[in-house]
Amino acid sequence: MELNITYKAFFILLRAGLWSRKPETECFPLSPEVWKRVYVLACKQTVEAIVYDGIMQLPDDYFPPKDLLLKWIVMVDSIEERNRQMNRVVGELHDIFTKNHIMVFLMKGQGVAACYDNPLHRVCGDIDWAFPDEDSFDRARRLIKMKGIKIEKHVRLELFYMWKGFIAEHHRNLINIDNPFLSKYLLLVWAID
Repeated sequence: MELNITYKAFFILLRAGLWSRKPETECFPLSPEVWKRVYVLACKQTVEAIVYDGIMQLPDDYFPPKDLLLKWIVMVDSIEERNRQMNRVVGELHDIFTKNHIMVFLMKGQGVAACYDNPLHRVCGDIDWAFPDEDSFDRARRLIKMKGIKIEKHVRLELFYMWKGFIAEHHRNLINIDNPFLSKYLLLVWAID
């Protein structure tokens, strides 16, 4: 029963945080144990800051226990700071590419975060760049190498490297529509089932 309440509270708070609206309160207040499970679930799903936004719209007497709330606040603060750092790095890399006349598009991640009510509350991952043509992709790869950055991997038109504490990926295709039945791994799994 408490597990159902955990999931229900999690989704209520996630919805409230995503859409900046008052959450339904029929399952609140929660016990300290349920609040801990909601926190763990939010962290596992990397939506702890968004769920926190939902919490902030609850009446004060429905808040989690003070020690957990403080832990949550510290987590949200670190997510915000990491996003600020990534935004600076994205801007810096974009400037490097454009100053070298390399056309590039930011994919996923920070670009998607801009659509959130609070972009700093989306947990950031890596930086994904797409290049419109092979020439731009190759020139960007040479530019990164020229800057002394070690390319970690170069597989099937993709490369990966660390830039100021963030993983940056270069993708040749903005959209990759593969036939899953051509994947040897998927065929092997299908054959085993």
